[in-house]
Amino acid sequence: MYRYTLLDLFQAESKSERVNKMNSKRSIVVGGLGILLVGYGYYLSSGNIVTPKFFLIVAVVLFSVIFGTFLLFKATIEWLMGLYREHASGYYSFANMLSVSTMMYRIKANARVLTLITILSATTLVAVGVTYSSYYNTKADARSMQPYDYTLHSKNAAQDFMEVLRKLDIQSNQYVYHIVKHSADLSDFRFITSGYYGDGERISFLDEEEVRKNGVSVPSLSANETVVFDSMAKGKVFKPSTGKTAVVQLNKSEQLALKVVKSEPSLILDSESAGYQFVVNHDTFIKLSKAGQKQAVYVFNTDDENKQNELTKNYHQIAKVAGESRTSYYDVFQAGLMSKGLFIFIGGFLGLVFLMATGSIIYFKQISEAEQERKRFEVLRKLGFSVSQMMSTVRKQQLFTFGLPLVIGILHSLFALKVITNLIGESLIVPVLIADAVYGIIYFLFYWLTMNYYRMVIKRL
Repeated sequence: MYRYTLLDLFQAESKSERVNKMNSKRSIVVGGLGILLVGYGYYLSSGNIVTPKFFLIVAVVLFSVIFGTFLLFKATIEWLMGLYREHASGYYSFANMLSVSTMMYRIKANARVLTLITILSATTLVAVGVTYSSYYNTKADARSMQPYDYTLHSKNAAQDFMEVLRKLDIQSNQYVYHIVKHSADLSDFRFITSGYYGDGERISFLDEEEVRKNGVSVPSLSANETVVFDSMAKGKVFKPSTGKTAVVQLNKSEQLALKVVKSEPSLILDSESAGYQFVVNHDTFIKLSKAGQKQAVYVFNTDDENKQNELTKNYHQIAKVAGESRTSYYDVFQAGLMSKGLFIFIGGFLGLVFLMATGSIIYFKQISEAEQERKRFEVLRKLGFSVSQMMSTVRKQQLFTFGLPLVIGILHSLFALKVITNLIGESLIVPVLIADAVYGIIYFLFYWLTMNYYRMVIKRL
């Protein structure tokens, strides 16, 4: 309103945007710059962005991808339209009169709108993909926190729990772990693994032979070697602790330096029971047992999900009597379903809002263009062109308008989700593909509504 007079606004529909004479060098330069910017954004995001310059990298990635997408659309449309315009025999064919001319005289506007639709689509797919992925991986996340279904520290409580298993006729696998809790100097680990390590942190040492006997794979270790089990180290947010050294003060005159030869992104026991878990050589474990606090941990895995509610109630009652405050795998799983269910509702709602925004923007733009093209359609009908001929050409134009932003938006979202996958260390392929499929179906409904509107306009002429 500030830049144009009222008369200019009334005459806006009668004016077209100026179309420059096609300049191949200019189109190649602009289009190439757009591709380079998008590629540079992809390149930055594919590396490790968890650095002190995290926010700067994110800002550069967003700018590169968004501005690069705009230049890509603008150069691509101008290039294609210019080629048709220079070849008169192709430009004046019936198909191009409808599918090309409208876009040719709205190059700048289409570039802006297509860029907006692409970025909104990518944002929506990332939001929906992440929220659905968190819900989809609830079971795996619960298992990473609770490797076994039930855990008890008291031998009497474990015997009572086995009696309950027999009464309920539930088959189970039972294991016993002996751990030694002892403080250690983990200053070499700071900001390397989970980030929770600190000097003098009390950790748990496990016997290599017992761990292997219970079905956990660990390499053979020498007296001064250890394997760290840390579920927080499965992504790129925290680096693995391989090569770092933990120093244990056995007594006033003796120290034990344990070098980490491998960092496993998982847990043997739940962190509530064992904290940070270091597997050591059998002889080293015996030596640590004399200096630290030894404790037995009884764990159970069951195979009857139909009786889990009743079994879990008995488990909590037994733990309470034994003076233990324990959390089972099923407690964590149910809590995850509830919290992530709310999360997916919020994410799904926001995703639906963004989806309606993208679909509405492109839908209303296309039906407004359909009204502006009504006179041209009327002339073509008088010239003898059938509805099917005209709709065939309109369909190609709309497929380009709807399809190109969707394809590029999905590509942007896949790179963004790849970054998230690397950070959290979990595969999001299946939930992301499901989210993309659902989004594509809903997005197709806007295309179908647009085609119906065009068909209605043409049939009424």
